[in-house]
Amino acid sequence: MVAAGLLCRARVKLPQISTGSVKMNRYSSGRSLDECNCACHNPRKGTKIMHCVACCRQCPYCKTNISSFAFDEHEKRCEKNHIFDTEIAYFNQHRKEWFDHHADKIALVHGTTLYGFYDNYDDALKVGYDKLGLVPFLLKEVLLQDRVEWL
Repeated sequence: MVAAGLLCRARVKLPQISTGSVKMNRYSSGRSLDECNCACHNPRKGTKIMHCVACCRQCPYCKTNISSFAFDEHEKRCEKNHIFDTEIAYFNQHRKEWFDHHADKIALVHGTTLYGFYDNYDDALKVGYDKLGLVPFLLKEVLLQDRVEWL
């Protein structure tokens, strides 16, 4: 049996829980209120639900199905949490080879591009602003393993 219908939701002010610098709307179970919990994702035996309008979209950062009404806000919050994922993955992919030739130097990475190695953070930061402007970029010391610093 196929049921078709139009999904409409009203915007409702939801309680927010602060998790560091990011505020997340959550149920007491820990699942985000933004997550889509529509029956089309968890159909009961013998039922299939299809919508005329999509009930949700997948977040490109956390890969979670987010309700359409909350998607834009969720994507902005989630992007802030995943801002350096590309740069960190690129750094980790090349860490061993860079360590062999540039140990203890500071790497300047933006996206999947290396902009050089520098003796200190000040030099790397200056070059980063000169070459890239006011965009986020990664400055990271080239070590085999990251140092753990206790505060």
